[in-house]
Amino acid sequence: MRNLDRITKTLEETTQLNTLTFLDVGCGTGIPTLYAATRYEFADLRGFDFEAPLIEDARRNQEKFPKAGRRCTFDVGDASQLKLPKARYLLFLANPFGERVLEQFISNNLDILASTRSYIAMVNDHGIQNVMATSGVSLVHRNPTYNCSLLSVGDADG
Repeated sequence: MRNLDRITKTLEETTQLNTLTFLDVGCGTGIPTLYAATRYEFADLRGFDFEAPLIEDARRNQEKFPKAGRRCTFDVGDASQLKLPKARYLLFLANPFGERVLEQFISNNLDILASTRSYIAMVNDHGIQNVMATSGVSLVHRNPTYNCSLLSVGDADG
């Protein structure tokens, strides 16, 4: 969770977290989402994953963090098909799925992300160059030691 802390610290320099929906894309068992709920005041905290059994585990993990867990929502979803509702996001991508799915997810949601001036946090950011090649996505900060990056969409930090 230290990379989430590193990214959030950078983000807090220019943005109030309570204006952002934290969305853990490919959340698995929900631990980063629950961790974020215990440490930070995001407007909303959500996670989704393609694997229904992982979402069931995430919901069970919510019970272990009663106060933080009430702030979180977990759903089954296919990133290559998902269209996000309008909100200003911090998309959290840790060990993201394949590059094709990531590119499809960004493409499907670029208009919403740009119009709301959202952010993308990438941990294990091996696909960062492909995401940055997307129109309207720019680098805010990259930590090469930990391979984590914060990107803005639609001039999020301006």
